[in-house]
Amino acid sequence: MIQAPTQQPLSLAIREKLRLLSFISILIVLFNHAAPFSLVYDGVLMKQPSPEADVWLTFCFSHLGRVNRPLFFFISGFLFFWTLKPGWSGFVHKWRKRVKSLLLPYLIWSLLSCVLFGLAY
Repeated sequence: MIQAPTQQPLSLAIREKLRLLSFISILIVLFNHAAPFSLVYDGVLMKQPSPEADVWLTFCFSHLGRVNRPLFFFISGFLFFWTLKPGWSGFVHKWRKRVKSLLLPYLIWSLLSCVLFGLAY
C-alpha cells in the first residue's frame, strides 16, 4: 500500500512566482481585449496602420498574446495536483469538489443567461 506523503504548503518563493505569473497573464489578457483588431466601422475603413505598426500589432497580439491560456492552465494544473492525495479516493474527492465549485455554477449561469437571452429575443 502506498502511503500518501505529508502535504507541505507552498513555499513563499513559489507563491510569489505564481502570483507574478498570474499577474503577467492577467495583463496579457487585458492587452488582448484592448486589441484594435477591427479598424473598420460600419463598412468604412477608418484608418490603415503603417506597415511597422501592423507588424508590431501582429507580433504582440498573435504571438505574445497566446501565452496567457497555457500559463493559466499550467498554474491551475499545478495547484490541482499539488494537494492531490495519491489514489482513487483522493482523485474522486478532488473532482467532486471541482464539480460543485466550478461545473455547477457554470451550468447554472449558462442556463440563466440562455433563458434571459431567450426572453429578450
